[in-house]
Amino acid sequence: MSPFGIRVRTTTRPNPSGELGTTIEELDESMETTMNIKAKWNGRVLAESPEVIVVDGYSYFPPQTVDHTLLEPSSHRTTCPRKGIAHYFDVRLGDVRTENAAWTYPDPKPVAENIRDRIAFWKDIEVG
Repeated sequence: MSPFGIRVRTTTRPNPSGELGTTIEELDESMETTMNIKAKWNGRVLAESPEVIVVDGYSYFPPQTVDHTLLEPSSHRTTCPRKGIAHYFDVRLGDVRTENAAWTYPDPKPVAENIRDRIAFWKDIEVG
């Protein structure tokens, strides 16, 4: 079990560039954590919750804990063989924007059903 209360089964195998990496094969169960996690950008809190689910090192926030006024839908998509198609958002505060800095899985594969509609952040967004 991870320190975030998530039971996972992992394997180590080469990624597309040939480097070894650990991948999640199955998400058995997720549990609430008592740790309050925040996503911040340019001094503004984008999301805050003790109920994040951590997958592949990214914190997925419940959608109701995210400030959607700072997110703009992007046409960018990526495909994960385990989770499905990720839909991205640009994060904007006034005239400042960071492209494709948040994403969600609106229709995940069965193994990732527990992150459906949750939102994760990366790039210059601080999560912790």
